[in-house]
Amino acid sequence: SISVVFLIVVAAPFVGMRRGFSGVSMVPPSSDAHKAFAILNSEFSAGLVAPLEIVVDAPDVRSAAVQSVIDSLVTRLQGDPMFGSVSVEVNDAGDLALVSAPMNGDYAGNAATDTVRRVRSDYVPAAFSGSNAKVYVTGESALITDILIMVSDYTPIVLAVVLFLSFILLLVAFRGYRRDIARRG
Repeated sequence: SISVVFLIVVAAPFVGMRRGFSGVSMVPPSSDAHKAFAILNSEFSAGLVAPLEIVVDAPDVRSAAVQSVIDSLVTRLQGDPMFGSVSVEVNDAGDLALVSAPMNGDYAGNAATDTVRRVRSDYVPAAFSGSNAKVYVTGESALITDILIMVSDYTPIVLAVVLFLSFILLLVAFRGYRRDIARRG
């Protein structure tokens, strides 16, 4: 029982662990790198480096119906202070549109991942409800968000499998040891 308490105490920091990627938010605000990023962000929108990209896939993205839902999404994005100037491009075939929205601030920070979740759960469903268009939210911030979700989902499973296999290994190893002792005695 003492060993179980010890393991719980050792594992306790894992519960409160914040997962993320290293970005400018990990650098101390007093450092030159952080100050330089703040200047670039305010003067040139550092989000141009890694914008949030929303791909709209429809048979005809130039149709009035699809254009109106894309315009609705663009209006929502432009009203969000996390985004800079939003642009829309359509491919030559007219079946794909790319909505590019530069994010203000650190694309790897918590605010960016929260924004990706908000766009996926609120903005896209609200704008495209009733539309036959398929919508995909991508970009560096979306990738980071997806990785963090996957790590959060699968870490407990991996730990459980490792602990279970360790238990089986120990059970087999000590069971054989008990047989050897019984034969000798």
